[in-house]
Amino acid sequence: MLETERLILRRWEESDAANLYEYAKDPDVGPIAGWPAHQSIDESRDVIALRADM
Repeated sequence: MLETERLILRRWEESDAANLYEYAKDPDVGPIAGWPAHQSIDESRDVIALRADM
């Protein structure tokens, strides 16, 4: 975790899946960042779980 006076950066948690999906489902966001747009909240949840293992 990285914390400053105005910002807290932390790892994604499973409870963040719906919020991640709202952002990651946009077809104009993912490809620019290097991933395909997410198709479901479950896909976002899977991505979070995959990153947790890294």
